[in-house]
Amino acid sequence: MVLVRGPLKYLKEYGVQLREGRMDDSEQLIALNSSFRGEMMQWEADLGRTSPAYPVLDHEDLEYILNQEEDSVLVVLFRKEGLKDHLLGYAYAYIEPWTAVAGTKPRKGNGGRSRIQPSVANRQCKSEESDVQKSLYIAELYVTRSERGCGFGELLLWKTLKQDGIKNPSKRSHLYVSSRNVSALKIYQKFGYKR
Repeated sequence: MVLVRGPLKYLKEYGVQLREGRMDDSEQLIALNSSFRGEMMQWEADLGRTSPAYPVLDHEDLEYILNQEEDSVLVVLFRKEGLKDHLLGYAYAYIEPWTAVAGTKPRKGNGGRSRIQPSVANRQCKSEESDVQKSLYIAELYVTRSERGCGFGELLLWKTLKQDGIKNPSKRSHLYVSSRNVSALKIYQKFGYKR
């Protein structure tokens, strides 16, 4: 996994930074999550499907994620505007047993989503704690439309995987992405993920 431009390059070139999410980010995170959910629903509609209403995060969800949920990562991308951090994107991931996903094949007809997994070599490491393997599920990665095309998704993914290394020594991860989201697929493949 190679990051083309390091975080300092992004700070200098675009004035953006990364950090872990906080409760004082809740209003902006809820707005970003609402936009993310809206795009997901539009992808479903474009495929001629009636999609279920994707639940939008609320304050209670964020409080749980930030203060109670173990083995999760919430990273925010922001630009300083005076004394305030203006959020431009976020990534949310959590660890789950690999057995929950290892035996399943990518689903067809699921709204165009593809299961993306790391290479087989990365999936074969054993956990020292037990026979149950763990995997980081990258549940959400979102950058506002106006900030896309600058490599910010790549930066968020890099930081999420880096943060996760502390909590998930197996280094296994997986995610779902719309097969129509070509730019996201390119980022994930650059990091070694396979369809």
